[in-house]
Amino acid sequence: MSSLLHEKLQDILQTSIETHQFDRAEQAVSYMRQLARIEAFIAGEPFQSSAASVSASVQQDKTENSPKDLLSPAADPASIHNINDHQRKPDALMLYYIEEDNLLKFKKPPQTYAVSVELFRKFLNNLESWKEKEPFSSKTFYEAFANDLRTFTTYQSSTLRQFITLLFRYCHKLDVLMKPSPPQRSRFYVNDSLNTEEVIEDIVKQKILKL
Repeated sequence: MSSLLHEKLQDILQTSIETHQFDRAEQAVSYMRQLARIEAFIAGEPFQSSAASVSASVQQDKTENSPKDLLSPAADPASIHNINDHQRKPDALMLYYIEEDNLLKFKKPPQTYAVSVELFRKFLNNLESWKEKEPFSSKTFYEAFANDLRTFTTYQSSTLRQFITLLFRYCHKLDVLMKPSPPQRSRFYVNDSLNTEEVIEDIVKQKILKL
């Protein structure tokens, strides 16, 4: 029964992404999380609730054959939220890959941004160039790289600035950006393990992430 439900939910998810019905896609992800949690409970196994586990569930991969996690091996346990947190929090971050347009859609209600994969690649490349830099803010990053990024979008400066700020939140959830210790307000440093092409490849494979 659970495998049949999983298959039907996966079909709904895939169709919803292809037809840009993102609210329905989010519902499918939520139900797939619940189903995975029930299966883990019945099997007497711990439920893994990281962002990457959702994407692995979408692809029906077992642990030994799952796509490479976006989370680093040394992910801070505090960054891993249980399923109830995801359902309660109104600021859950959604990330979609729209294959036919080669676009990435970043959704944090009420904000939604759709940008080319090339813009995100440029953003990550710029972050990679700052791997050795002391903790910095999204404002500092924007001031340094805004001109590079403008060539990939029609967003006005104020909109692009807001988008970069939101991207920093996404990248922190994905362990692309890390918080220094002790924490510094709104400042991050780049994870040494960041590899732009690996991050993009994982997103393209997984198609949808709920962070």
